[in-house]
Amino acid sequence: MRDYNGAIADYDEAIRLLKPKGSYYYHKRGEAKFNLGQFTAAIQDFDEARPQFSTYKVRGLSKFYILKFADAIADFDEAIRLETHDAEVHYFRGYANFFLGQIADAIQDFEQAMELDTNDDS
Repeated sequence: MRDYNGAIADYDEAIRLLKPKGSYYYHKRGEAKFNLGQFTAAIQDFDEARPQFSTYKVRGLSKFYILKFADAIADFDEAIRLETHDAEVHYFRGYANFFLGQIADAIQDFEQAMELDTNDDS
């Protein structure tokens, strides 16, 4: 089992010492908090992290899990703009659209997710 609390403490210390705005440490601490189910705290760290595909993806997932579907969609949109071939992002954006009553968009996302998942050779 991973020691996410220990990792958070280590990232806290790195951030305290280095004060690295937009850094890897915020991103990694956000991931640790996400894995502990601390979604609001994870979002705060991702807000400080360097914007990249995985930042938008996991911040979007965090927002999804706290039922902020419109905000999650905005992050998923940016993640898809950066990396169009991630089925999971399309899948979760589909559910967010579904929960907002945007059924046509949800169907389109689910179809895209299935197509990407089918084409995934990994």
